Amino acid sequence: MSAATGESPKSSLSCPVISASVTIDQLDGKGSVLRSARHPTASLSLCRSEQRELVLLLQTARQHQIKVVLKEVTLHRRFLREGKATLVVRGQQLRLLVSNAPPAQLLTFLRVLSAKLALQTAAGRPACVRDRLLRAPADRRLDEISPLTADQLGKLQGQQAGGQQPQQAGPAPLTARDTNVPAAPRSGKRPAATSGAENQAKRPAKVLTMSQFLNPLPITKEQRAVLEVATSNRNVFFTGGAGTGKSFLLQRIISALPPESTWVTASTGAAACQVQGVTLHSFAGLGRGTASLEQCVELASRPGVLQHWKRCKHLVIDEISMVDADFFQKLEYVARMVRGSTAPFGGIHLVLCGDFLQLPPVVARSDKPGSSGSSSGGGGGRFCFESDAWARCIDVTMELRQIHRQDDPEFIRILQNVRVGRCTEEDARRLAATATNSMELPAGIAATRLCTHRADVDQINQHKLAALTGLERQYLAEDSVGASATVLDTLTPVAGRLRLRPGAQVMLAKNLDVRAGLVNGARGVVVGFSAGTPFGGQTELPEVQFACGVRRVLTPERWTARSSGGAGTLCRRQLPLRLAWAFSVHKSQGMTLDCVEMALSRSFEPGQAYVALSRARNLRSLRVLDFTAACVRAHPAVLRFYARLQCV
Repeated sequence: MSAATGESPKSSLSCPVISASVTIDQLDGKGSVLRSARHPTASLSLCRSEQRELVLLLQTARQHQIKVVLKEVTLHRRFLREGKATLVVRGQQLRLLVSNAPPAQLLTFLRVLSAKLALQTAAGRPACVRDRLLRAPADRRLDEISPLTADQLGKLQGQQAGGQQPQQAGPAPLTARDTNVPAAPRSGKRPAATSGAENQAKRPAKVLTMSQFLNPLPITKEQRAVLEVATSNRNVFFTGGAGTGKSFLLQRIISALPPESTWVTASTGAAACQVQGVTLHSFAGLGRGTASLEQCVELASRPGVLQHWKRCKHLVIDEISMVDADFFQKLEYVARMVRGSTAPFGGIHLVLCGDFLQLPPVVARSDKPGSSGSSSGGGGGRFCFESDAWARCIDVTMELRQIHRQDDPEFIRILQNVRVGRCTEEDARRLAATATNSMELPAGIAATRLCTHRADVDQINQHKLAALTGLERQYLAEDSVGASATVLDTLTPVAGRLRLRPGAQVMLAKNLDVRAGLVNGARGVVVGFSAGTPFGGQTELPEVQFACGVRRVLTPERWTARSSGGAGTLCRRQLPLRLAWAFSVHKSQGMTLDCVEMALSRSFEPGQAYVALSRARNLRSLRVLDFTAACVRAHPAVLRFYARLQCV
């Protein structure tokens, strides 16, 4: 098993040694803190003593070893996705506050810990009495905890399924609900389920395999190779076509890095929403990035901005293809200057992700077809791989080739051609034929129209909503105090004001239940409103019929983002829905849509047709209204870059 990632393809689960900040509170009988000791840099490992006790071994930066016999333990893991957890050891009257741990490693650590405690309790092994925290003596041996085996997991789940209750209270083993660890914090309670879901909840618990216990969405061999490189402090750029799992893998990488020193960014606000980060411009603090190098250094040296430049050890940039060369060059120079380091990018570890054959760099341009005239096709910018900084910074380039989104071999072949700017007569014929697709959808659900221009999106959505005759409900988001609504509109995928009526076409804006099909981008229709906990000025909540067959009443979800100065966290609480009669091609990048139609005659950028077409799962769920081969374009500079690319 890789200690860096917590991943294992084997039939046993080892407990990783995790690096984290740890605060140890000594409590009195009432739970009040008597004294506290903070260890900003420490390692935690799970061991077993000669008396078969479970022992938590903490090694501080000064090489002091502290051991805690784990007796009567309660785990609090609400903020697990932020790399935080709390262990209350009632037998020792201790509380351990763990923070800044890589979430994936912390998850695996807590899984093994909770399972081992439950197995020990079930076995009825007596625990030795310890009155207080002990420092490990030199003559006292501790053994590394043995891996959790499939047999042990089966035994434990058999006890749970049989309704056996341990005599001594302990933490409930983490379940499938806890298994995905994206970078964002846990968002609260699950949405209220319909009667069908309630009936399903009454069924016996599903027995998980070891791989499902490790992670319900295992990664492929090529994804694991990228993950191992990305967590080894080597600067990596990984690429791949649409649907190869770049976004999924990026979330796994983020969860394997320490949260407090990792900045997750993306080239645009829409892309930043997908990874629950901030825009690259917001992180850098350079405004539009058009100032001179000296002025950019001054801007980055402002106290609020300089602080997170100094704190940053790992910088993740999603959709790097939309960052132009000049801005990337300035970023690299600024990083070296403000951090006082001659190392590439000031010694910051880079994880870059994107596909240069999709949308080109974001630069100022007129919103008119044919207005571009740059090397990038987007209005004045060059691709960042054309900068000197790119060659200096990138150590490893890796490419994902396995397609996961599409399940239609013919459609995959067509998309592979379109990605590189090819469109055969047969490809054109098959795509043009989709104009007559009927798309068998649940009653009331219409295909989303992808538009090349944002103005068309707003016009279509507002016109369609106004045409509905039912009573309109408006839901106002709950934003953190002092947060700018405009900023949160950019950093989160939901609007501050959501207007809905019965019959409104909607799209899910957050993963709620991946296995049930309730994922970001899932399509549905509002079928009514049900009484619920008042929110956003309304006493009723929308009930949505999704194309995947699930019918659910939606409750508010929470989104968080770092402020541009890095001083705090901005929050928005809103229903996880967006109007979905129409959507822009730019905002759809990275999404999978259940049913989609498009008009591509006004496409104005290389890669735009490819991005639009690749949102669909197969030819059956796609309708192209005006396809011609002229829509298909790939930039020559990008084709040359990929032709000479040496991927690991």
